[in-house]
Amino acid sequence: MLSRRPYLLRAIYAWLVDSNDTPFLLINAAEETIEVPAGFVKDDKIILNIGATAVGHLDLGNDAIRFSGRFDGVSRNVTIPMDAVMAIYGRDSGRGIMFGQDDDNPHDEKDKENGADEHPPRGKPRLEVIK
Repeated sequence: MLSRRPYLLRAIYAWLVDSNDTPFLLINAAEETIEVPAGFVKDDKIILNIGATAVGHLDLGNDAIRFSGRFDGVSRNVTIPMDAVMAIYGRDSGRGIMFGQDDDNPHDEKDKENGADEHPPRGKPRLEVIK
């Protein structure tokens, strides 16, 4: 099954933009394949403004987020693997979504410990509440 993270991220991005809020990303900068200016990383994390006025050539792809941005006046290309995205939220409202470390795993370890089937029967929905 495809990862749901990029789809949720794009939906929250669109919702924030439509709500006139500035989308920010919280990124795990310890990810090996991440390309961000190291001088802006603090405690292995970086917060990035991905609003239309802050970045150019924004691509919210299925495998990574890519854009060009200015850092201390210097234009840089940024590549963020989708797994490194910890959250997307609005600067003004603080509303958004935080992703778990293993967000795309449909069954957590508790399910396995409790003897749950590896795959739920077809037709049985696995719904989650997103606030």
